[in-house]
Amino acid sequence: MKKLGTFLFFFCCLALININLPIILAEENKVCFKDTCIQVELADTPEKRMQGLMFREKLQDNKGMLFIFHDDGYPSIWMKNMRFDLDIIWIDNNNIIVDIKKDFTACRGFCEGVSPKAKARYVLEVSAGFSDKYGIKQGDKISF
Repeated sequence: MKKLGTFLFFFCCLALININLPIILAEENKVCFKDTCIQVELADTPEKRMQGLMFREKLQDNKGMLFIFHDDGYPSIWMKNMRFDLDIIWIDNNNIIVDIKKDFTACRGFCEGVSPKAKARYVLEVSAGFSDKYGIKQGDKISF
């Protein structure tokens, strides 16, 4: 009887793992452009937005950070304590790219911020050169 109980316990654990696996995979955050999708970390709290990608060594070509704001506005981005350059992509609430700042340079001391030309709801940070490499431009629609 004890062996049967042990077997049932492990069987149930295995079943739960298999049930939750698709849920875990479905929660992977992606942003897709024309023919390209990248994995993104979400910066959806004030603390995460403030930290951003500071102090990271690099950002892989297929990854990015998506800053999510509750309201449309002109969110300013700066590159303080960054160790690599970025392309900054501002996206409105209709998922349209409203502005791109290419090859935004990392800085150490005083850093000037950059804001979009139009209101945005999201800001996507990707490796410098990403926009040119994949032909991403203002007016393109993205999907989450």
